[in-house]
Amino acid sequence: MEMEGRSVLFFCSASVAANRLVDPPQYQGIVADYEKTFEQTKDWRPDVFLANHPFFFGMEERRQRLLAGDENAFVDAEAFPAYIAAAKDAFEKALAEQKAQAAAKKE
Repeated sequence: MEMEGRSVLFFCSASVAANRLVDPPQYQGIVADYEKTFEQTKDWRPDVFLANHPFFFGMEERRQRLLAGDENAFVDAEAFPAYIAAAKDAFEKALAEQKAQAAAKKE
């Protein structure tokens, strides 16, 4: 979406949370869906990144900056790339941990 000449992205989430990735997966194809999400979003650089969870984009800090007079407090083309990189790292860690746990159960 664009607003006043700036690109705005409302992104739900890419966190694993309590999703089972393996043994058995939450649903068939869940790992591929995460991987597709990370591939499709890797080059996205919206001017403004918003999400359903305020901590994903530092809403409170940005709100305080806005209240202090910073009209561009929510403009940050690096916020989404940082979020998605962290989400990808967390996914890869969770996947490795779940695979290790599944392997340990089989021993």
